[in-house]
Amino acid sequence: MHRYQLDHLALLAGSLLAVAPLQAVQWKDLSDPEDGYFDASPVLDDPWGFLPLAVPITEPAVGLGVAVTPLFIQPNGYDADGNQRRPDIFGAGGLITENGSSGLFGFHAGNFMDNRLRTVSALFDFSLNLDFYSVGTDPSSGTSRSYSIDATGFTLGGLYQIGKSKWWAGGGYNYNQTTTRRRSGPPIQGIPDVNDYQISTVNLQVQYSDLNNSFTPTSGFDFGLQVDFSAKAIGSDSNWQKVDLDGVYYQSLDPEEVLVLGIYARTACALNDPPYYLNPFVGLRGVPAMRYQGECVAETELELRYQLHPRWSLLAFGGAGLTWSSASGGITYQQEVIAGGLGFRYLLARRYGLHSGVDIGYSEDSGSAFYIQIGTAWPRF
Repeated sequence: MHRYQLDHLALLAGSLLAVAPLQAVQWKDLSDPEDGYFDASPVLDDPWGFLPLAVPITEPAVGLGVAVTPLFIQPNGYDADGNQRRPDIFGAGGLITENGSSGLFGFHAGNFMDNRLRTVSALFDFSLNLDFYSVGTDPSSGTSRSYSIDATGFTLGGLYQIGKSKWWAGGGYNYNQTTTRRRSGPPIQGIPDVNDYQISTVNLQVQYSDLNNSFTPTSGFDFGLQVDFSAKAIGSDSNWQKVDLDGVYYQSLDPEEVLVLGIYARTACALNDPPYYLNPFVGLRGVPAMRYQGECVAETELELRYQLHPRWSLLAFGGAGLTWSSASGGITYQQEVIAGGLGFRYLLARRYGLHSGVDIGYSEDSGSAFYIQIGTAWPRF
């Protein structure tokens, strides 16, 4: 399902130069016979090939870092409409960043029953150092509190195709044991400096998708709704809910797909006071994670990509986000942010329509940030 955050790991295009699949691909095989450019399609063609990636982490909230993982990608061909089916993806590894965050993880996105059943599963053990601006204070003040969040757990989920339609429905389960520690900033009334919390949630999911490519779409629409339920009856420490609705739309503006417009929109709300670090936040490029967080969030982003060469493209993007939260005394806190930037892409695997590159995003309060992308900036898994 699209809300799983596994797909938010940024992947470095240049690291593919170090590809060494189990069944060795010769360097000469990585030169596309059609244009002579570097092309990673032979790696994806190999059913047992993998990409031993050193993955830069460029998220401003945790600082620069690296994740190391062997990444297996198994394409699944095309459906009756000629759209690329969702590939099977498996990986495992670890990460570390300059602010002291670290973690181990493993994940799998699979397809079964003649590609009618989509599954996502993951194991993780993370220690993240994050700044929160919406906990215990007016978020517009710009005052942050720093917390360490140690989380160990797993997630399981699946979607089943409804008939022969573009609709999918299913659900999932998430469990993790979390410990939070205040690192800096004043204490917060009602939140211990050190706090253990057990999270156990089930969710219901509905998705509609007719994207023409899983990696870098140029046409189609994908919409998803996920509702999470946390309950003491299934092992959680408290009862709360979260609703998340989002979608993407792609449209080629000319027959040759020289100009491609992309639109992303999302709204999410948390109900009945989940742990503060689980409240939704604005996730636009140029905005650090957790910087704009609230009980409810709405955001949208537009992207225009120009294919200036069969291998190279330029893009511009921009968007806006809004958060709001209720406080005692009937006070409502609201935040707004505008962000945008520029980027480029290289057609990394021609046979699979996989583009890779770099985005530079900017927002007024947070300055600039860069993101390394493999595929679309709005992945849908």
